[in-house]
Amino acid sequence: MKNYEELCFADDFMFCKILQENEDLCKELTELILNRKVGSFVKSEKQKTIQISPNNHGVRFDVYFEDDKNNVYDIEMQKAV
Repeated sequence: MKNYEELCFADDFMFCKILQENEDLCKELTELILNRKVGSFVKSEKQKTIQISPNNHGVRFDVYFEDDKNNVYDIEMQKAV
């Protein structure tokens, strides 16, 4: 386990914390990736879990948000080991 000072943006905890607490940065990053404008944030969650049924595996989104245009976004950190 890393100390807080050793974490970088690509670490799951730091990635989620930075984007969750900085909606302007999250919005700018999303617009940069998609090459289009994103509406105003309506709802934002980190580590959002969706369980389809009690007997199946669910999914977990790193940074999940919805905008005022009813669009849903999920930003995931992928890194090679």
